[in-house]
Amino acid sequence: MTDDRGHHKYTLKGKTIAGSSANAELSTDVEYDTARPYARIDFNLGKVFAKPVIFKALFGLHTPKYEANIEYDGVGGSGKLGASLDVKGLGGKGSVHGEYQFGHEPKKSFLLEGEQSFTKKGPDHSLKNSGKIEAIPLFKYEYELISTSHGGDMKNSLKVIRDAHQALFNVDIHKGRDNLYTANAVAQCPYFGLDHKADITYQNKFPSQFLLKVLGKTPRLHDLKGHAEYSIRVDPKWGLDAKLEMSYPGKHLLITNKVDETAKRKYKVNTVAEWNVQNRLSADSEVVYRPKVAEYTLESDIRVSGVPDPIHIRKHLQYGKGSYSIEMEARKGREVIYEMKGGCQGDPGQRQMINLNIRSDKIGGRQPLNYQLKANVEPRGDAFDIDAEVTQHGRKVGSAKIHAPKSYRSPSINYRADLNWEYERKPHKATVDYRRSPAPEGSAHIVHIESDGRMKFDGVLDTGRKVHLKSNLMLDGRKTSAVEIEAGPLRFNHFDIGLTMETDAPLQRRHVKGKAAMQYQPNQYDMEGWLEHNGQRFLGVAKWKKDQRGADRHYIYSGKLETPQTHYDMEQQVSVGDVFTIRRCETELNMRLGPKQYKLKHNMKNDEGHYITDLSFKGDGHVGSQKWDITHRAGQRHIKLENKWDEKFITALIDTAYVPNRVKVDIDVETSQPQLRKLKSDFECNKGTAFWNCNYAGNVNDRYILDGSEELAPEKTNLKYKAVIPRMVQSEGEFGFIFDKRAERYAAKAQLKNFDKEYVLDLKADRQSGDVKIKAPFGTISDTKVRVMKRGHDSYEITSEQGRGSRVHILMNTGEQNQKFDMTVTETQQPFKFLFENTATGGKQKSAVELTLDPVGHTKRTYGIENELETQGGLFRGLKTTLKHPKKNMQIDVRRPSQNQYTISYQ
Repeated sequence: MTDDRGHHKYTLKGKTIAGSSANAELSTDVEYDTARPYARIDFNLGKVFAKPVIFKALFGLHTPKYEANIEYDGVGGSGKLGASLDVKGLGGKGSVHGEYQFGHEPKKSFLLEGEQSFTKKGPDHSLKNSGKIEAIPLFKYEYELISTSHGGDMKNSLKVIRDAHQALFNVDIHKGRDNLYTANAVAQCPYFGLDHKADITYQNKFPSQFLLKVLGKTPRLHDLKGHAEYSIRVDPKWGLDAKLEMSYPGKHLLITNKVDETAKRKYKVNTVAEWNVQNRLSADSEVVYRPKVAEYTLESDIRVSGVPDPIHIRKHLQYGKGSYSIEMEARKGREVIYEMKGGCQGDPGQRQMINLNIRSDKIGGRQPLNYQLKANVEPRGDAFDIDAEVTQHGRKVGSAKIHAPKSYRSPSINYRADLNWEYERKPHKATVDYRRSPAPEGSAHIVHIESDGRMKFDGVLDTGRKVHLKSNLMLDGRKTSAVEIEAGPLRFNHFDIGLTMETDAPLQRRHVKGKAAMQYQPNQYDMEGWLEHNGQRFLGVAKWKKDQRGADRHYIYSGKLETPQTHYDMEQQVSVGDVFTIRRCETELNMRLGPKQYKLKHNMKNDEGHYITDLSFKGDGHVGSQKWDITHRAGQRHIKLENKWDEKFITALIDTAYVPNRVKVDIDVETSQPQLRKLKSDFECNKGTAFWNCNYAGNVNDRYILDGSEELAPEKTNLKYKAVIPRMVQSEGEFGFIFDKRAERYAAKAQLKNFDKEYVLDLKADRQSGDVKIKAPFGTISDTKVRVMKRGHDSYEITSEQGRGSRVHILMNTGEQNQKFDMTVTETQQPFKFLFENTATGGKQKSAVELTLDPVGHTKRTYGIENELETQGGLFRGLKTTLKHPKKNMQIDVRRPSQNQYTISYQ
């Protein structure tokens, strides 16, 4: 039951006595270790309900390995839940698995499993990470990630399996001389039609040289090629050669670019693009770049195969003090593709006038594009006022009045724009207003937009320790969208974000609210997230907390998951002492699966010498509980078990004591089943001066009864017993034997009764003579004289005197550890034999009382009881009690095979 290392184990096994009208079997194991720590519960009740009731629980929390398993199988359904974790440095493996079934519903199971190994030596590493997620019969996922690097080479692979479908992704990289890298990549997934491969060559000597080659393959396209490279020359003049090539079956693209410096800050550029064999584009350009005089000019002639006239492009930008000019044009022959010319007079921050003309013969449809923009910029204190006007072919088509600050860095700023424009000959207008002002630890931003009197938008953004965003959109006087977001604080260990959103026509009508929050402290972690969508709520909460309570560390874990159809709510509190000894553990789990609700609670208390575990279940119209209460002090144990399921129950009380010269095992079991309404077994043995004296009592449903007691001493013996088995045995008896060796006086009394038949013995004798009185069912023998003859040391023979009547013959032994009384009555209507013996040799002791009818005839029948006791070094090891009957012998065997185990068997 308990060893020096804190290991405890209790076992209870029982079954109904043979011949019962109904059978029942009970088996319970409780084992725990406070040092490792470790706990196991195994309960099995069979042949009582329509199916056996099985409950098993296992908890192992010995760092770095953690394990927990719970299993139930019985009335109402079955379920299993298991978890394990093995941590090894940056690697380890863990799993959560379970299965459940309610009533006749199909069995469902789930599995979450992961494993990782990681080693690192210098720049080299090896990583393997794998996982599995199963929800039978819904889905099954597996993955395996492998990454290794050695000497600049790297191999990476990812394998994903979904049900019967597999996907593989693989990338291998090799580093060669001169920083030349080659890579091979594979992506395969038959389910999505993926069978892609790529071979890559890469070299980068920035900024002077670059190389990239790619050769690929897909199920539909083979021989995919890509090639990109460039090199730079600096002697005698600067130059650049670049090439880009891409091809796949039926398609080809080649681009080359060559740049040569012809004079200082003057360059000649040739660019050629070829595709699909017959298509070609070439561009010959001259570039002038003179930063000292703020001039940039580009002139290009572009020739395209199939187009008779080249395209001429010119870009020119020049600026000086108080003057800016820009020209951009593209022409095809005499046709203007686009032309933009403009300028600005005035220095930044001062009064400025801006002119810009845009025209095109190709853009604008029937009427060629021709727009003119004029704008005046007028400084006003720390802001600008801008008046702009847009005309088309001399007709005004748009205007803008803009107010803007000179510097965006000012704490308070205001942007405002009044816009008017014409679209499809219809006038439109809009107002945009933006304001920023200081706020505590941040700033406030306000946006207001109106358009044509139909649309109105308001937005507010407040930044500080918290961020608050609020927006509102109105269309034709009706709220179309409203959004509000509040976030803060936003730190790595604490953030809180809330969202509210409403939408209406013309958008889809929605109402959404949500929140996400996380807070981490050294001894506390809280995480919460929830979302409401059109009345449906989704919620996830996880919390962890650690504090010190006296000498113990106290942990609280809790979690919650809600959807419109399901609800899970779990909390666990654990108190840990020493290095890792669990003192308290409280767990509560609430579940809602559709219309069904379930609640599971488990409490565990582990004090010095006292262990309690209490498990309760409620759900689907059922209520169940199981409670263990175990006390162990100074070699004495008290175990209480209560198991309930709806109206059915089982209770068991077990008291044990095991010390030198004493052993005790008392078991009381009650159930709600008529077949096993009551089971009682009390057993106790104490060591006397020469013998062990044992008392025992057994009772099943008040129908099967076995009681007995012994009082054994060198010169005195007293035995009592009672046995009741319906329709088979109903007997009781008492035997007393007293002898005085010095005075050579002897007395024996016995009373044996089986059903209505009774045998009575009364013997008194001295050195040479005595008398005996015997009462039997056939009559009474009284005042029969007997003679006493000594046959050896402590050995005597007693016989009745010759004469009329029955003959009595007695063999008697009075040794301190060898007592015997063997009496035979013959020459009577029904001869019988009475035997008592009590012996002790080595570690074995045997005592017996027997009544044999017709001892030498053909109808010999023996009734009685026999005890065989085994000891070792003054400690109890076993007791076997045999109830003798002509039809069948019955045995009760109590054993202590090891230090932490008792076994009780009935035959």
